[in-house]
Amino acid sequence: MNMHTDLRLPDAVTVKGGPITEIASFLLRVDKIARERGIRLRVRTDIDELVALNRRETERGNWYPLFPIFDPACNAVDASNAYWISGINDAGETVVAQAGRLFDWRGTTLADEMESVLYAGTPEHPPFHVRCPAAHGVSGTVCFSGSTWFHPDYRRLGLSRILPRVSRVFAYSNFDTDWTISMVKRELVEKNIAAAYGYTDIQFGIWAPGHPLGNLDLALVRMPRAELLSDLRRFVAERGAVGRQVA
Repeated sequence: MNMHTDLRLPDAVTVKGGPITEIASFLLRVDKIARERGIRLRVRTDIDELVALNRRETERGNWYPLFPIFDPACNAVDASNAYWISGINDAGETVVAQAGRLFDWRGTTLADEMESVLYAGTPEHPPFHVRCPAAHGVSGTVCFSGSTWFHPDYRRLGLSRILPRVSRVFAYSNFDTDWTISMVKRELVEKNIAAAYGYTDIQFGIWAPGHPLGNLDLALVRMPRAELLSDLRRFVAERGAVGRQVA
């Protein structure tokens, strides 16, 4: 990844394809929405700091441990294949986070790579089960976007509708991604969290009992680039005069 380690959101995006004007409009709008809520969005590649933040907030009961693909202790993740978005308040505290991990799956699919996604190369682990046809359709340049977090004081501000979209648009603009995906726990899907993130293609069928993060019952959520751009246009149109909204 050829970029500085910490940039203000609008400055961090280099549009390599797609509708430049619409992407720029989206980024300026979401940056403005965040600033109205007292948050400055930045794109960062210091993955160690993401890990440290996650550990602190997990110990406080405010977050869950990172998915293994985002943890350098589990696999080779660094500035060459990952980024994260931080939201910083006026006191200089990081109160919002979202991570993205890039994969080159040209010639293979998520279904083929599922072991490395779930267990990040751990050679010994409990068996897992995949009965999710959508996983066979994810290939090419893929961004796994996840580990979304909001400090308790910054929840219910509509940010859950912004941050995942920022991550998707950043990855698409800078790395020409074919797909953005994530895996969401069943209970969060049932609370409409995945829908709030903007995903409409939601398919269960991934089980990882005995996983280090618990007995996982996951849905694959995925968005191809065409839908990403349609969602971007719709978001900008619907929020021309956006106010605070409940997340």
